[in-house]
Amino acid sequence: MPAALASADIRPHFAASASEQLGDQITELCGYIYAATYRLLVLIREYDEQGYWNQPGLCSCAHWLNFQCGIGMNAAREKVRVAHALADLPEISAAFEKGQLSYSKVRAMTRIADRD
Repeated sequence: MPAALASADIRPHFAASASEQLGDQITELCGYIYAATYRLLVLIREYDEQGYWNQPGLCSCAHWLNFQCGIGMNAAREKVRVAHALADLPEISAAFEKGQLSYSKVRAMTRIADRD
C-alpha cells in the first residue's frame, strides 16, 4: 500500500513538471510572436509614411496589405492604425517590442491611450 501511495504522489509531480515546461514553451513563443508583430507594425508604419504602397489601383496602405499579404481589409486598417498610434505611445510600444503585450491588448490600449 505505501508503494501505491508513493507512485500516486510522484505522478502528479511529473505531470505538473511536464505541463509547466510545455506552458513555459508556449508563453515564450508567444512573446516572440508579440515582438515580431511589433516589428511588423513598425515596418507597416514606415511603408505607409513613405507612401510606398501608392501603386495603380491601391487606395491606401491597408489596401496594399490586403492585396500583397492577404490580410482582410478591416484587419489591415487596424494594423495601420495601431502602427501609427504606437509612434506616440512609447511605454506601450516598449512593452510590445519586448513581447510583454499581445497585439490584441495593444490594439485595445491604442484606442484610448495618449502619450501621458
